[in-house]
Amino acid sequence: MRWWLPLVFAVIAAATAVAVAQVLSARVERAFREYAEEIALGNTVAAVPAVHRSFVRGDLHDALVVISNRRGLALFVYTADGTLLTPDRSRRTDLESIPFRRAAVAHALSGSTYVRSLRDGSAAVVGQPLREPAGGALLAYAPRPELAAGSGIAREKVVEAALWAAVIGAIAGAMVAALLTARLRRIAAAAP
Repeated sequence: MRWWLPLVFAVIAAATAVAVAQVLSARVERAFREYAEEIALGNTVAAVPAVHRSFVRGDLHDALVVISNRRGLALFVYTADGTLLTPDRSRRTDLESIPFRRAAVAHALSGSTYVRSLRDGSAAVVGQPLREPAGGALLAYAPRPELAAGSGIAREKVVEAALWAAVIGAIAGAMVAALLTARLRRIAAAAP
């Protein structure tokens, strides 16, 4: 049997498996990021009316603790001039440790919503405009470590599937090579 033929099949199967694994990994990461962003945005938008009511009532600091815990978000409120109205720590999260916070606050203060997640989907940041305080902004940080763990598991499974595809491709290549070699020998033997 010609040994280069199964090797060629194995290389083709491995290259195909690697390409498919890369595409699937990118799609899995994107899906987890989008899911983290959707959850964070939904919880932030749902928190806005309660933040508004607590500001009007004058108990923003106390209410924000309850709202943060209920929504699973670290929440920070800014005035229209960018002054922080709330403590710089919420739900065990320091304001300074939040990625993309400046961009999120700037977008929210300009009247638009900002949503961005970390690459692995482990957290998302939302900047949401507020009516009260007038022209203010709500910064929300939503840590989702379970999504990062899920993303990691999915990537591992994709790599495992790619390895199995390469092994199966090598075995199929060996079988095809054996069949081709046997056929070529019969043709060669029958030739005058």
